[in-house]
Amino acid sequence: MSEPKRYAWKVNEENDFDLIEHSKGEYVRYEDYASLKAEVERLTAFTTRTISKVTKFAPAVNTAPAADAPPF
Repeated sequence: MSEPKRYAWKVNEENDFDLIEHSKGEYVRYEDYASLKAEVERLTAFTTRTISKVTKFAPAVNTAPAADAPPF
């Protein structure tokens, strides 16, 4: 997803409020928010599954550096 458009309130000439696009606005459209929330949930589930698979095999992996390995 691309960056969501952000919005802020601005007082116009008639002393009414207009919702304008603003790079640091406090508001986003609900559709953008829902899309970002779904993406976070998808990535969280993927990360959880990946970590689970990796830690399942972690005891079988020797994580100690080899004696002749060059220092980094």
